[in-house]
Amino acid sequence: MPSFVGKFRGIVEDNKDPEHRGRLKCKCPQVFGEEVLDWALPCMPYGGDSGTGFFSIPKKGSSVWLEFEQGDANRPVWVGIWWAAPEDKTEAADVTHKKEKESSSPWDEAETGDAKRDVPDNHAWQTKLGHRIELDDTDGQTKIKITDRKGQHIMIRSEDGKEKIYLKDAADNRFLLDATSGKRRILLQDGAGSVVLLDAEKGDVCIASAKDLSLLAGENLYVGCKSNREETIGGNHNVSVMGSGDWDVAGALKLAKSSGDVNIASGSKAAARTDDPLAAATETAGGSAPHSHGLSSGKVGQGSSKVKIG
Repeated sequence: MPSFVGKFRGIVEDNKDPEHRGRLKCKCPQVFGEEVLDWALPCMPYGGDSGTGFFSIPKKGSSVWLEFEQGDANRPVWVGIWWAAPEDKTEAADVTHKKEKESSSPWDEAETGDAKRDVPDNHAWQTKLGHRIELDDTDGQTKIKITDRKGQHIMIRSEDGKEKIYLKDAADNRFLLDATSGKRRILLQDGAGSVVLLDAEKGDVCIASAKDLSLLAGENLYVGCKSNREETIGGNHNVSVMGSGDWDVAGALKLAKSSGDVNIASGSKAAARTDDPLAAATETAGGSAPHSHGLSSGKVGQGSSKVKIG
């Protein structure tokens, strides 16, 4: 019987190993023509005890390198693939790192880059559908990135002083954990542009809504601050209190009318229209103490401001 030594080009005919060991049935046209060989054992780059190692099986029609154990044609082994299907259409997985550039957005560096796979420190694996894993040891760009076929991804950057974790889904919702020295923060942004920012450097929290912002408590709601509170309202300001309402102001309370009416209602509506809105409001409310009006202090724009108690 002839001995077959060396590597031979093969084509995968069946990858559904009934023993689930990663075996393939292949053709080896240059030696055996159209004959389908017996199950070829896999030669994997890493392994060990049961449940340990690397496991990835080529699709039917893929091009593989074949060897034969001790040259025996009845004992084939597939040892890898070569970058071209029989139709010469298959390309190497284009899974690469993004070149560094000036970023105008905290999300820029998390996007898929276009640097080619010839970078020796960039290691990647991509499936037929486009799921990919990238392990990049490139100096200054070290990262782990996992991306699915929809473009959803998680990326972990691990340069010293620039540690970050990104998440992005198919609806362009994004999440950033940033441990960069001098920029420590947590940032959440939805596809519409609404943002929640926790700035660990300043100790600030910022919530910015692209449209409406609602705050609802099932029972009590407590709002407090140790320093000043300021409200800027570009339209109308309406407050409805179904029970009683008490405002206690230790200092002066100033009510300034910009334009429109200032109405104070207790049971029935009373209007204050005068050049001295604070005095008129006090008189209408039936008291002399400025803190008894039940009106908020804040900046009111070109709309009206109403406080309703009842």
